[in-house]
Amino acid sequence: MDLVDLIVTPFYILVILLIAYGYQINNKKNFLVANYFLGSYFLRILGGMAFACVYAFYYGGGDTLNYHHDSTIISGALRNSPLQGIELLFTSPNLKNTNTYEYVIRMVFKSDPAAHFISALAAVFNLITFDSFLATTICFSLLGFWGNWQLFKTLCKLYPSLHRQIAIGCLYLPSILFWTSGLMKDTLCTVALCFLFSAIVQIYALKNSTLRNYLIAIISIWVLYTLKIYILICFIPTISIYIFSFYTEKIKSKLLRNTAKPFFYLLAISLSYLAFDFISQNDSKYSLEELESTAKVTASYIGRISIQSGGSFYTLGELDFSLSNIPSLAFRAFVVTFYRPFFWEISSPLMLFSVLESIYFMYLSFLLIRYIFRHALTKEKIFTPFTTFCFLFAITFSFVVGVTSNNFGTLARYKSLMLPFFVCGVYATVHQKRINNIVFNESLKTKTDLINSQT
Repeated sequence: MDLVDLIVTPFYILVILLIAYGYQINNKKNFLVANYFLGSYFLRILGGMAFACVYAFYYGGGDTLNYHHDSTIISGALRNSPLQGIELLFTSPNLKNTNTYEYVIRMVFKSDPAAHFISALAAVFNLITFDSFLATTICFSLLGFWGNWQLFKTLCKLYPSLHRQIAIGCLYLPSILFWTSGLMKDTLCTVALCFLFSAIVQIYALKNSTLRNYLIAIISIWVLYTLKIYILICFIPTISIYIFSFYTEKIKSKLLRNTAKPFFYLLAISLSYLAFDFISQNDSKYSLEELESTAKVTASYIGRISIQSGGSFYTLGELDFSLSNIPSLAFRAFVVTFYRPFFWEISSPLMLFSVLESIYFMYLSFLLIRYIFRHALTKEKIFTPFTTFCFLFAITFSFVVGVTSNNFGTLARYKSLMLPFFVCGVYATVHQKRINNIVFNESLKTKTDLINSQT
């Protein structure tokens, strides 16, 4: 960071906060905006600033600074030679292209289309931030906030009485405030995943099958496919079960409904396999034959870099992907994703937030396990289609990131976009009776009506 950051950033923060304040004043009758918008918006700006400062001054480098380096090359080209700049903006770097060679040769991510996607978007922001790393990072933090706010509104539409708990999961977790607020792939993946899930809920749960929602879903899938395919690999099978649950509910006969469920589950698995096969054909490292090798190589690389840089290294032991060892490996991956680092594993001040977050997840797990034991012998339904999706997605995602990270910082970054679903899944489960049978007092009824009518 340099002088331009000190000059430009305070001005943009002031303008952004004034716009946010004006938006809240104009929507003061909207319950969610009046109670959650401005505070969480401001926290997200702080998260973006913290992210930029930590990488610039504490780590002394990293992918985020490399993204910014490449973005300044693209924005410089847009100013000096608009045609070349536009070509850099919309095409992947290619050293064989003589038209853009002078720019591409100076880029860090010459052969990584996904990384170039981030740099190209940052270059657009650079045009209004004068290439300020800190100001551009704040723009990305607001993108991340946009995604989480959309998810928050959607979940409040489903569970209006749980707006406080949903706010914790979507807006206030340290991992979300920090790791999805930077100039990184994770920020855009968060936006895409939140909008994809929200569009699916709008289409199937809220019966709002507009062209807009279908376009949002398609664009979100494309962004995830471009940046991090493994998110789709985890998301597609689990969301398919959620989607097909709406078709089974249309069957009035209980006998036919129970008979049809296995068929729909099989269909969901089949569609997931076809999607997985399509992904693997376009990227061989995600094929069934190469998946184990990809996971081992990724874990080994991150672990080696972590040790060399003195980072917070962890290991799950030998990565044995045999059928008999998968349950054990999945359990260890789940534990490290949600409950570690422990207090005695703290190796830097930043890890304190991860430890506090781990304690919170232990508390949530206690609530969930207690609820399951209390209702296991009753005829009450413990899990709904929504909570089933949340937990299956959390388990699947924790397996992928827990096995491949080998570094607590990397793990915190990777898992951040999945955490809202786990948190909201727990609260939607343990407060199920309150959701279904609550008798609202006038104050709460008013709040619920506002949420239902205005989100």
